[in-house]
Amino acid sequence: MSSENGENEALNEISKKIEDNWESFVCALEKKISLKAVSAEGISSPTMKASAEFVAQCLRDAGIDNARVEQATQEDGTPGAWEVVGQKDVGSDKTVFLYAHHDVQPAGDESAWRTPPFKGVVEGGRLYGRGSSDDGGGIMTHVGALTALKGNLNCNVKVFIEGEEEMGSPSFVPFLNAHPDYFDADVMFITDSSNWSAKIPSLTSSLRGNVTMDVTVKC
Repeated sequence: MSSENGENEALNEISKKIEDNWESFVCALEKKISLKAVSAEGISSPTMKASAEFVAQCLRDAGIDNARVEQATQEDGTPGAWEVVGQKDVGSDKTVFLYAHHDVQPAGDESAWRTPPFKGVVEGGRLYGRGSSDDGGGIMTHVGALTALKGNLNCNVKVFIEGEEEMGSPSFVPFLNAHPDYFDADVMFITDSSNWSAKIPSLTSSLRGNVTMDVTVKC
């Protein structure tokens, strides 16, 4: 068997595993939407912790047995976001890092929504609800890939699911400084970007950061 045929066979097997588990992924995303993980209402709230705990359980089910929730601390020492971390070490010299975030934006005027924002609704093969794409879909992308590769990983995997991305990550830097070795990896996959269209997957090869500043104009 040629290497190309072997790769195609492996990809077909992975695709089949994802298809076989598709309904469970959709159900998990519907549940995630219902948790109303709006970080603007408090990054350290019980609601945000419940969201993180649910995501950690999804990762454990996908093979990251030690997936857990840890609370970050903000720079002023106050309680920060509920972060989800976990890793799978298979003895490889290569490590892949998976990033997503479990917090969502506020729904705004809920009467303006055609479907309830915090109830996943499937229409026309698409799932509607606040955070279904940003970034619940990203979380389930990781969960789906890990599920399909469960027991067959050939590299180490680390996972970080952030709980405050929509708020500008106020406690991320302290968390990063407290766990520098955890963020050491060979490559990172961030499932929080854009596609050209719903039918055309896209791979973003680099990202720029953002800067917040106050500008005072003197006349």
